[in-house]
Amino acid sequence: LCHKNLKIDFATRLEFVFGRNGSGKSSLLAALMLALGARADQTNRGRSLKELLSYGANYGEIRLSLWNYGPDGFRHRDFGDRIIIERRIGSTGATTYKIKNANGDIVSTKRELLSQIMDHFGIDVSNPLTVLQQDVAKTFLTKSTDSDKYRFFHHGTGLQGLAKSYEQLLAGVEEIKSAVQAASEHLRDLKHEYQTWKKRWEKVEENAKLERDLDDLRKQELWAAVNIAEGEIRDFEAQIERHESRLKNAEEELRRSEVGLPFVEISLSFHLRYVVFCRKLTMMQGSVLIRLLKKCKTIRFSQICSTNCKSWTRIIKGSNE
Repeated sequence: LCHKNLKIDFATRLEFVFGRNGSGKSSLLAALMLALGARADQTNRGRSLKELLSYGANYGEIRLSLWNYGPDGFRHRDFGDRIIIERRIGSTGATTYKIKNANGDIVSTKRELLSQIMDHFGIDVSNPLTVLQQDVAKTFLTKSTDSDKYRFFHHGTGLQGLAKSYEQLLAGVEEIKSAVQAASEHLRDLKHEYQTWKKRWEKVEENAKLERDLDDLRKQELWAAVNIAEGEIRDFEAQIERHESRLKNAEEELRRSEVGLPFVEISLSFHLRYVVFCRKLTMMQGSVLIRLLKKCKTIRFSQICSTNCKSWTRIIKGSNE
């Protein structure tokens, strides 16, 4: 490009730029196209961006300000009434973008945002009805055929882009149909697998329920055994209480027996002596026994018997009678 430090304030709606050949009118149009995101070959000024720089320049920079007011503004809250686009082209052909708001603050450095802005305002730098370059105009007016005019019309009205979009949509629809068919087959497989796993899960749930029921039965069995054991313990405790009561009674009887034990021993000794005496008496003759018994009245034998063996005294008296 042949311009250096060039600044132009365009009019609001219509602007005419005129000058001699080689004065830079086409360069100005190419600069506008580049600021709006065009490639180097779309400007018909070169095949790469570095070819568009002036000889010896290290870089080139284009700054374009767009009005952004009214109901059709693009993200007015972020940009305000102006959108400032800066594109910098290095000597190697590398390019960078800075998209700023009305205050000069950088909103983004992405090429995608510039594409969104162009789509919003309906600007397509590749459309000949948007930018009609001099060489294209000459060819269209002097050498174009009916087919060329139809292609120009097709391109200028956007039908070409619509046709490409339609073809892309058809291709996308076919891909989606193929994907849907594959997904349907996969879905059938997934449903079959789901049913298989569902049955397995139901079996697992059933087994788990049986295990829970078995565990409950085991607990009931344990508690039943505990209840039985508790009943047996209560029975044993009742028996122990009865035996303790009997033991107390026996101990009481034992104490009473121990009190009368000396008298029992005396009586037993007397009975033993009396048994010996009776055995001796049986060996005597009857008359001797009667005389002997009569004599016993005068001795202390009757006194001994009267103390603990009154019954034997009655026997002796009966014998005398």
